[in-house]
Amino acid sequence: MTFPRLVAAVIALAAAACDSDPNDLSGSVSEFYPLSFETVRARLYDSELAIEYVRGDGETVARVTVRRAERDPTGAGAISLADHGDVTGSANGVELPPFYDGRLTLSSYGPRDGSPIAGSFEARVQSGASRLSIRGTFGASLELVEGL
Repeated sequence: MTFPRLVAAVIALAAAACDSDPNDLSGSVSEFYPLSFETVRARLYDSELAIEYVRGDGETVARVTVRRAERDPTGAGAISLADHGDVTGSANGVELPPFYDGRLTLSSYGPRDGSPIAGSFEARVQSGASRLSIRGTFGASLELVEGL
């Protein structure tokens, strides 16, 4: 490969990486629960940090929360959702099965309005005798919600 072609290939790869959406939701729960969403919101309430995967109709497909009274995140790091959080959701009138274990990993976080927040989560839910997975990645701007 010639040098100009190599440079063009590197530029194209970098541009593709910049255009990629960091927001994703998947897992075995998708066998019966729809995981399609339109946007991700990151909200910091007085009581909790919430990452919300939201459909166009406003329905929250998945909502990952960390209870701030128990574990108030101050920066990047991992948080046990089993100990300090929850994963809930509703899509097409169907509730996400009950959450029983998981982990939230923040790769970028600062508790200020408009600051970037990025990371991932992995969780397990129980539907009858079946244990299913749900996982996601996210990147958004943090919104402070006061007084709620």
